[in-house]
Amino acid sequence: MTKEIVGLIPVKGSSERVQMKNLRKFGDTSLYELKLDQISKVTGFEKVIVSSESDKVLSIAKEKGFNTHERDPKYSTNDIPMSEVYSNVASEIEGEHIAWINVTNPLAGPECYKNAILTYNNMDNKYDCMLSVSEVKDYLFYEGRPINFKTYPWQKSQDLVGVVEMNFVINICKNVFSLKIPVILYDRDFEKMRLSKKVLSDLSNRFYIARNKVELLDFLKRYKDGKLPTKWSESFIDNYIYPIANGNPGVKITEYIDNLKPSTN
Repeated sequence: MTKEIVGLIPVKGSSERVQMKNLRKFGDTSLYELKLDQISKVTGFEKVIVSSESDKVLSIAKEKGFNTHERDPKYSTNDIPMSEVYSNVASEIEGEHIAWINVTNPLAGPECYKNAILTYNNMDNKYDCMLSVSEVKDYLFYEGRPINFKTYPWQKSQDLVGVVEMNFVINICKNVFSLKIPVILYDRDFEKMRLSKKVLSDLSNRFYIARNKVELLDFLKRYKDGKLPTKWSESFIDNYIYPIANGNPGVKITEYIDNLKPSTN
């Protein structure tokens, strides 16, 4: 089954550790322009979008025929966690599936991306994302102990148990923001949670909050009868929220609430 996959290339105009690493000279090109040239040879993407706060980055993308997304500069700073950056960019991108493509993998050519798209299109529905990894077959320790080999008898390198590391060449996942259907937040202890008025208002503007089992069942009945309109908003999402599926409540938000600072407002 062929899925609608939007390629997304996030590129900052600046960098903390290596100044201008995406734009500085890399052979006869730059990491950024090399990646654009590689991706331009890949089929299977519905479209490819470059996301950046930099006018120069966006201008180069337009010159090469790519779509662009002007990112809020706030989300190109080191002060914002990457999870928030991903959520912000995804909320402003149209597409059922998003392929995140970093420019800092110059050796990953067109075939690599073509194979990734093919794998994602053909993978079992029990998986909701695909991450690119590299096998690490070396003698590895953690806190002074070997994690992938035995010290006696000493294993040959060819017999090591391989582990994998994420290399961020390409990660493909469903864009939750494309699911414009109602979402119910439910936790039996919701009323005991000390939430600020601002947080409660923010949640209720976007989702249906079931404070007890009776409210949950009422929401589910209304949903089944087609009488529960979406409260869709593209300004809020987090890792703990999922849509209703097969008539079941979408989520328990305990983990999300635990991350909020208690308030007596």
